[in-house]
Amino acid sequence: MTRTRVTQIFPFLTPLRQWQKRQEFYLKMKYDGRNYACTKQEQILPYSVYELSTNMINPDTGMDIQYQYNKVHNLKIAAKTMNHLIISPGQTFSFWQLAKYAHLYGTYKDGLALVDGRLVPQKGGGLCQLSNALFASFLHTPLSIVERHPHLIDDFPSPDPDTPFGTDATINEGWQDLKACTRTDATFQVVISFDETYMKISMYSDKPFLKNISVYNGKVTYRKKEDRIFQDAEVCSRQIELMTGTVTHQLLYVNHCQIEYPLDPSLHIEGELESGKKQSQSFSEADLQNT
Repeated sequence: MTRTRVTQIFPFLTPLRQWQKRQEFYLKMKYDGRNYACTKQEQILPYSVYELSTNMINPDTGMDIQYQYNKVHNLKIAAKTMNHLIISPGQTFSFWQLAKYAHLYGTYKDGLALVDGRLVPQKGGGLCQLSNALFASFLHTPLSIVERHPHLIDDFPSPDPDTPFGTDATINEGWQDLKACTRTDATFQVVISFDETYMKISMYSDKPFLKNISVYNGKVTYRKKEDRIFQDAEVCSRQIELMTGTVTHQLLYVNHCQIEYPLDPSLHIEGELESGKKQSQSFSEADLQNT
């Protein structure tokens, strides 16, 4: 049985609870012993590591398209807090350590956000597209993932059909962050740019990266439980050593989520899930490290 939260009984307490969680969230980070990256550098580092482009407007949400335009506005504000960020050896990237200063660059509009399992308009909604793109980009670099949380529910198809399933990362200030760190002697830089259609994440380094990393899905299965459809997707990496041509494959993790949009009728959907099967999965530093 799902526990009823106090704020569900007394909704007027929600702003106070959110403020309390944010204070606890940042206080914990202040004393967790990590050195969080905060320095920006306009000059681009010399070596390109990876580039990713994502379509900003998704017409398949089933909601007013204006929320998509509002999301683009929100993405551009949040991106300014971390564009040109330098991640030096021993430093940790944190989405919220940077995005908490978004108010310096503008005011968020209502975008779409998943709240209590429902897709609703919310101020600042849509920022997950930025955290999704950052996480997917980090998987293609030597950065190690410290914290990542999947979306429990996938409400609509991705605007980028070639994106592997399960390479998303939800964020919720006060509750869920996206963090990555570097344990190499290389320095990395995050550059975020926009055109009329796409948001682009570019990763640079001060040293040449002698591997080519691609991320893909291994086995993807669909299962039915109580009229709900769940997806289990293996997320794998292929690494090619540029000097030797050696190819290695690695299973990074298995992503679990509930699918809320219509699937291709030709897809095979298995029967009832085994009792107690885990439906979602968050990662700590020990769970997911990209080498």
